[in-house]
Amino acid sequence: MFYTLILASSIASAETEVLVSSFEAKNTKAEQFAEELPKLILENLELEPDIAGLSLADAKPVHATPAQLYMDGCPPGEYEGCAAQIAQVNNIPFAIAGEVDALEEVMRVNIHIIDVNEGQSVADFPLDIAAGGEDAIIQTIVLTLKSAVKG
Repeated sequence: MFYTLILASSIASAETEVLVSSFEAKNTKAEQFAEELPKLILENLELEPDIAGLSLADAKPVHATPAQLYMDGCPPGEYEGCAAQIAQVNNIPFAIAGEVDALEEVMRVNIHIIDVNEGQSVADFPLDIAAGGEDAIIQTIVLTLKSAVKG
């Protein structure tokens, strides 16, 4: 009975891993935010007890190519597939990737949350961010990720 309680406790406290990939910048104005976005997501995931974020820097290589270099070589428009490949090599069930596009007055972030085991995206949505709205978008991404992980 004691072993059953230990096993149940370890299952209940298990974190679901999520690969937080880089985001594709659609134009030069979007490059800085696209670079910062994964870091912001990872920082916020550290506050979540049920989700463990994994950065590209901490991921295992894909075919002897470091994960970050693999993503850097990913063709435009293919970030979702490249992120899923890295997550699969690392036995991580979920990945998040996307694109950032600087429009006239807002940044548009297209988010893709991928269920790697199912081989499909479970959430695809655009978010428009006005200046100063970065915290709100990060919270929206993390909440959506939590919902996707829970099923």
